[in-house]
Amino acid sequence: MNNITSTVCYGIVAGLASCVGILLLLYREKWARRHTNNLNSFAAGAILGAVFLHLFPGAVSVVGEGAFFWGLVGFFIFYILENMVVIHSSAEKFYLEHDEHHHLSSSALVASIGIGLHSLIDGLVIGVGFDINRHIGSIATIGVILHELPEGMAIFSVLLESSISRNKAIFYSVVVALATPLGAILSIFFLSGLTEHTVGVLLALGAGTFLYVSASDLIPATHLRTNKFSAISLTSGVVFLYLMARLFPE
Repeated sequence: MNNITSTVCYGIVAGLASCVGILLLLYREKWARRHTNNLNSFAAGAILGAVFLHLFPGAVSVVGEGAFFWGLVGFFIFYILENMVVIHSSAEKFYLEHDEHHHLSSSALVASIGIGLHSLIDGLVIGVGFDINRHIGSIATIGVILHELPEGMAIFSVLLESSISRNKAIFYSVVVALATPLGAILSIFFLSGLTEHTVGVLLALGAGTFLYVSASDLIPATHLRTNKFSAISLTSGVVFLYLMARLFPE
């Protein structure tokens, strides 16, 4: 597949990962609640591996040490986004004793828009990755898929607790999931004509957003409930990412 086809196909797969999260909450809620801690830990480890082993090195190879500055900017942008929307992309709402975000039930639409924007950016990151090379694009896709799964569960959980109907909750959740392939498709047009340096800056921004998701969303969610397997799951995520990366050599 060429880069354009890969961007579209992998963007669709990433969007489907969010739909899988919705289905898990619909049909396997008890299983989802029981395993969400390990899921968050594994995803956090894989994303950290993607950021430090591949995305930042790829950005540095294009824009030099300035990549770390743009990574910080990306981290800060997502901090502002979540600070304004007050919703995390992890599945922390599955912890029944953790109810500090209960007020979100009155802000379901805002939460949907916030995570929808997040998903749109995820799709753009996939496109940026493939614009640099197939290796970076594949790694970026793996990172997106792994955090889209708990993200799908998170937004659907929020919507279910709101005053809207179950069918509307499903509809809005699917719309949010579609934002990822939409972002991937838009990236094809957005990236045309951009210089290699600019694309490298965008990759660094994407790496910063990934780092934020792992360090500020997923890992804190794993601390909400004591689980001796969390560290093992996180380490497994890093190892999994490393092994998967070997299947997509540069």
